[in-house]
Amino acid sequence: MRVFTLRARLRARSMIPNNSGKIINIASIAGFGGSRPDGGGLLGRLQYEQGALITLTQALATEWGKHNINVNAICPGYFPTKLSAGLAERADEIAEVTPLGRAGGDYDIKGPVVFFASEASRHVSGQPLAIDGGGSAVILN
Repeated sequence: MRVFTLRARLRARSMIPNNSGKIINIASIAGFGGSRPDGGGLLGRLQYEQGALITLTQALATEWGKHNINVNAICPGYFPTKLSAGLAERADEIAEVTPLGRAGGDYDIKGPVVFFASEASRHVSGQPLAIDGGGSAVILN
């Protein structure tokens, strides 16, 4: 978390004098909750780190709002990437319990990032946005 905090503070250093800025953190829906009681799902460190990043996003939004700096987080669900390669064998199972019934793709991330980076989100700060095909609306952890 020190790295995320330091990077955010370095970015804000140039935004504060301009009284304007947008910071978009990339977290994960893993940060929205704890582990399943049966030990299944995502476990441990990933959830703690992502939860901490979501909380950091909210704390920085609170701290830097007076400087007109918006701080938000994109929280993807399952997207087939190098980082999620370990979940590839469970991709069908994940899609089956996701309301939209599919994994995310590049295009699914672009719109929310453009929104958070644009003036359309000028009154949105401290928000973690799940991009997960509705997965966080059901119990996926």
